[in-house]
Amino acid sequence: MKTLLPAILVAFILGAVFGVAASRRRESAPPSGERADPGRSAEAQAGAAPGSRPSSDDPRRLLEEENRLLRERIARMERGSAPSAEESEKRAKELIKRIPGLLAKKDGHGLLKLMRELALLGEPGYVAALKIAEVLGRDVENGGGEFGASASALHNVLQSSPGMLEWALRHPDLASAWMRLRAIGPMMAQLEPDPAALFGELLRNEKDPNVSASLAGGLYSMARAGSEQALIDAARGQTGQAARTLVEALANLGTPEARAGLRELAASQDPALRDEASYQVLRIDPPSAGVLISGLVPKGQAEAAGLRRGDLVLSYNGSPVTAFDRLREEVQKTSAEHLVPIVVQRGNETVTLQIRGQQIGIYGDEVKPGR
Repeated sequence: MKTLLPAILVAFILGAVFGVAASRRRESAPPSGERADPGRSAEAQAGAAPGSRPSSDDPRRLLEEENRLLRERIARMERGSAPSAEESEKRAKELIKRIPGLLAKKDGHGLLKLMRELALLGEPGYVAALKIAEVLGRDVENGGGEFGASASALHNVLQSSPGMLEWALRHPDLASAWMRLRAIGPMMAQLEPDPAALFGELLRNEKDPNVSASLAGGLYSMARAGSEQALIDAARGQTGQAARTLVEALANLGTPEARAGLRELAASQDPALRDEASYQVLRIDPPSAGVLISGLVPKGQAEAAGLRRGDLVLSYNGSPVTAFDRLREEVQKTSAEHLVPIVVQRGNETVTLQIRGQQIGIYGDEVKPGR
């Protein structure tokens, strides 16, 4: 490789030099039918003010910039080293100065290119690259009419920068929740074979509920035998949708380690995590037949009586409950003016509550041992 690089570099530079020279000759040549005035400068004959510099979208300037970047990259490849922190910071500052101009011109393609270059610089370029990603991403979600960058092009740039995406998720103070949420999908495609531990760590440090739910969804898709402990650790301290997703992932695994983890989480002090884990424990291995409560009607009889998701209804008003239809029949026999006993299995305990008749206000599943 080292023997080829000098030849590649020379060929590229020569091509660039001759290309720029030819371009300059074409621009300095007088229009057809006119003679060049030897007393006028090439700039004046081309219609430009003497001493003026090409605009930022001038092809020559862009080509020269590309050549310079390529020479730097080839030189680093030959040295076998990455730029120093000082070099990266200096380069990042140079690139960041271009952002206002590209934003003013609504140049989505230029911003994508700049974003990629900033991401290659590591931490010095990450904040600016993520800001560009958010600007373009919001535009894409609104139809992409302002900057013209496509969703696939933006996704490709993000997916090629897994280090930046992980950095964003580790620095919620520097990357917005909007950006962190959208970093998860592209990041998953580039992770090492066992990313569950990393996602679990990110989830434990995440405070935004939407980002947490998305990270939990990522863990759900990665769940397999051997990832039980990562799921259990990640579930601790979670609430809402994130807790439900992680507990369901453990339940779907069904391994002895996953079942032990569910029983452990069913003793959690957090109501959402406790109720979800209890529900899954009884769904997988119910001690007896009954109706397992999967949800409560808001402000209904069951909620008022203190029933929870994860309670296993064993009897109602003294009659055993083995099926949902049986429970419905018993409920309809009672009066809304009277309180009747309802017995449920809650974790390792049997609990008796009082509930008004006629309606019950639950959603549930029929369960049987060994099913």
